[in-house]
Amino acid sequence: MGRFQLAITTALAFVVKNATAFTIGTPVGLAAGTTGGGNGTVVYPTTTTELIEYLNSTEPLVVVLNQTFDFRGTEGTTTEEGCRPDYTRECMAKNNGFKSQDVIIQGGNMETTGGCTGGTSVTITYDNASLKRMNVKGDKTIRGIGKKGVIIGKGLTLNGDNIILQNIHVTELNSHLVWGGDAIFIQGSNKGTTTINNIWLDHVKVSRVGRQMLVTNKAGVATMTVSNSDFDGQTDYSATCDGHHYWCFLLYGKDTGVTMTNNYIHSTSGRGPKIGGNADAHVVAHVVNNYFGDNSGHSFEIDVNAWVLTEGNYFNNTAKPLYVTGKGSIFAASTTDECSKYLGRSCEANVLVNSGNFTSREGTATLETVKSYSAITSFTPGSVQSSNAEQQTAQTSGLPLLLAANVVSGYSNPESCTGTCTNAHDPSIIRRDDGTYFRFSTGGKITVHSAPDITGPWTYLGAAVPDDSVIDLDGNDDLWAPDVHFVGDEYYLYYSVSTFGSQNSAIGLTRSSTMDINTWTDYGSTGITSSSSKSYNAIDPNLIDVDGTYYLNFGSYWQDIFQVEMKSTPTAHSGSTSQIAFTSDYEVLEGSYMFKHGDYYYLFLSKGQCCGYDSSMPASGKEYRILVCRSSSATGGFVDKDGTDCTDGGGTIVLESHDNVYGPGGQGVYDDPTYVDTTIGYADGDKQFGWNYLDFSSDWPTV
Repeated sequence: MGRFQLAITTALAFVVKNATAFTIGTPVGLAAGTTGGGNGTVVYPTTTTELIEYLNSTEPLVVVLNQTFDFRGTEGTTTEEGCRPDYTRECMAKNNGFKSQDVIIQGGNMETTGGCTGGTSVTITYDNASLKRMNVKGDKTIRGIGKKGVIIGKGLTLNGDNIILQNIHVTELNSHLVWGGDAIFIQGSNKGTTTINNIWLDHVKVSRVGRQMLVTNKAGVATMTVSNSDFDGQTDYSATCDGHHYWCFLLYGKDTGVTMTNNYIHSTSGRGPKIGGNADAHVVAHVVNNYFGDNSGHSFEIDVNAWVLTEGNYFNNTAKPLYVTGKGSIFAASTTDECSKYLGRSCEANVLVNSGNFTSREGTATLETVKSYSAITSFTPGSVQSSNAEQQTAQTSGLPLLLAANVVSGYSNPESCTGTCTNAHDPSIIRRDDGTYFRFSTGGKITVHSAPDITGPWTYLGAAVPDDSVIDLDGNDDLWAPDVHFVGDEYYLYYSVSTFGSQNSAIGLTRSSTMDINTWTDYGSTGITSSSSKSYNAIDPNLIDVDGTYYLNFGSYWQDIFQVEMKSTPTAHSGSTSQIAFTSDYEVLEGSYMFKHGDYYYLFLSKGQCCGYDSSMPASGKEYRILVCRSSSATGGFVDKDGTDCTDGGGTIVLESHDNVYGPGGQGVYDDPTYVDTTIGYADGDKQFGWNYLDFSSDWPTV
């Protein structure tokens, strides 16, 4: 069989609705309401110089990073005297396979240089770009596309209100040297004299830095949320001589408020995070539902003028969750009801596995302080589950594939498509055993394209049903939603005959032994038809083989998704219909696709308004999006991730509008390399073809 791959396929409306479409979700916690560049101009820098200029602009901008920006070497290097501290010399003497850090001298001498304890002189070389961070002025969204939003060799200074960083990776900041570079630095605006507000760091990764991953100091930032981010301490140069980065978070500031939630902080040895410590500081932090893993030293280091509420965090293999010294206040929730008196809600207990003690210190003072923050009292922490607490970096090899119409987002960036990649409306793809890919789509009596590879180049061949369908219904000259499969020794292509808004519909079948143009024979109706007397609409066919028994899933509007058993040779139905999915909220379900993976059958569905985006937009959130339910049986019992029955409005979102993609829908799954069996469908606008990986590692598909 070769490598096993799966793909979920969609056709999306590729429409730039407005600039805010480049931001996925909204911030929770203290930074709620942050809009970043909002409806400002969307720009795509192509050089490091352009990137610097855009970020330093005073106008609202959405800065889209669809490539890697490597600053190393752009500003030269410096070779000078540095400091070799005692801990580095000790590491060298251990000869344990790890390296430590030398230090860039600050202020002209070793005595005033932090990290240079017991230092001796040594020659060091560093890249200058890492020491000169980019200036980011207010009202900016910096949005990485897929895995391409990588900034190498230069960090960011956030110097204004209302900034969003989303789906970017900052890395390679002179990791061999203390003071080699901070990834994200915030001191307030006006040279650190004015506190800033509304900073959201989301789906950010930081790795291989010389100094801190995140710093706030001086005037600080009053409302910041750090969410869904990966702070990766794996390094070749460690101050603790063990491959774990020590300098992680430094949260100071005269007026600093931080929500840290759903982050993955791992492979560290200290300052993870360090909060408070300045005489003029006032730092309030809500640290909730984070995963701290593989920490050889300490996580929390809480000092004077800091008040920290920690709840619902998961510590795994963390030597010291709390550094024993320090004068700051911390409340470490150990039961669910400790907070009710002060916050008016329960706290979620922290969980410790193979880790040291984690207890409160002046916990009452913390609760007294944070109770005035509505973003904290109204926050609903998630429960902690050890089985899935850790965030994993997905590997692409052997993972399922997502096919889409030019998906460009944090869901994943699509692979390339060349040739004719547009107007792939409702496409269905299959690969012939000689390696040729065929793509069938709505329009032109089922248009057919072929390519030597799924990436193209795609070439137009003609129509699969050139003489109209033999089914005598309106719409038999404009066929919809092809669904192609290899059955026995022939290719079966199911199609829909209907007109928009009509229930007078039928599902037809045409067959070919090769899929070449002019080899298709139209067999007409499968007997699956509908009219106003039926509870379903006979469109959007999808065939599935269940241990030798064929079923056809279909439906749209009215009572949504139905299923019928087919004959052993699936040219016609042989049983009665049954409903397998329904929503009662006056939205449509259609475009079903069923696929078996592991022990479950997964039923993918399109929900919402599919079409007409060129002339009018549905209400926000009512456009097409993709849902999934699953069951151990192919014939019923489908539920979503929360256990809600799929016939009672259930459905877990797999993909929805994001970035400059609007209304994803019409989904399929394929098994490569013997035959690729997939459907794509239902969108308006510029329907471009692409494909991506899916992850079933949790038994539920995620993009």
